[in-house]
Amino acid sequence: MSPSGASVEPGLLCALADTGHRGVRWSALACAELGFRRPVPLITALLEHPDPMVREGACEALGRFEEPAALPALAARLNDETDWYAAEQPRRWAKSAATGRSPCSGRP
Repeated sequence: MSPSGASVEPGLLCALADTGHRGVRWSALACAELGFRRPVPLITALLEHPDPMVREGACEALGRFEEPAALPALAARLNDETDWYAAEQPRRWAKSAATGRSPCSGRP
């Protein structure tokens, strides 16, 4: 992680903890883009957010991380009634979790 990246991580963590705004979606995506793994539990919790745009951002961020700990939460949302679950990578990871197969190698 670059020194400049390290300087924004605390602010992104604070933004993720404040779930009362739609900008939390962009904070989740920024964490994924910058490779900050510490907020994965906060991002996973956003899958329960009432705003579908926030849930979509959390889904996309977790897909970018390819975080195994998030697989059960992603798999539980495969049949979400909103159309937010369109990001292919999180869908692939969640389906892999549901079948017990590795999403990377195609092997169990």
